[in-house]
Amino acid sequence: MESGHRLKCNQCGYTFICMNGIGKLYPKVYTDTVQRAKDGELGSEIKQFFADYPYGAINAEQVTFYKAYKKYPHKCSKCGEKMHIVTDNEVVMCPKCNSPLESTIEFIMWD
Repeated sequence: MESGHRLKCNQCGYTFICMNGIGKLYPKVYTDTVQRAKDGELGSEIKQFFADYPYGAINAEQVTFYKAYKKYPHKCSKCGEKMHIVTDNEVVMCPKCNSPLESTIEFIMWD
């Protein structure tokens, strides 16, 4: 099950929707990611993991996202700042007025 939610600034009213996940494509992404890991395309550490644990499991969604994130320079086209992966406990600031954004009641789940 994948999810998304709306973040809103209570100071200036700025909003945006954040969508997470890949839905029903997960089995294909998982199979492809495990094979790429076993082939060494995703680095020596994860290749060694599968050599040590042939039936080991990974979070392919996170591995795929992290590897893609590291591959390209992610910079905001408006302000030029370097983008980063937001952690679960991180406070996201409004790009317009620099106040904390809050998650609204609007929550989306899909598969």
